[in-house]
Amino acid sequence: MRALLAACRGVGRLLRTDTAQAVLAAGAELLPESPTGDDGTSGAGSMRVVAEAEDARGRRAIARLETPEAYASRRSPRPP
Repeated sequence: MRALLAACRGVGRLLRTDTAQAVLAAGAELLPESPTGDDGTSGAGSMRVVAEAEDARGRRAIARLETPEAYASRRSPRPP
């Protein structure tokens, strides 16, 4: 586990370099504006996040979160 954490720190340092940031930014520019890529709507209206955790004794905790659709504020009018 410690080796994994150390590796993550190393990757984090690498991702903070100017070169890595430029590559990540270029990749982000290639992504569509919305999940569908067409009209900016996914049809969902809301999003749900469900998280579940279990400890060593087998006790479980579950959390649910519902939010407005993430791309709703980025929608642009449809072209005529």
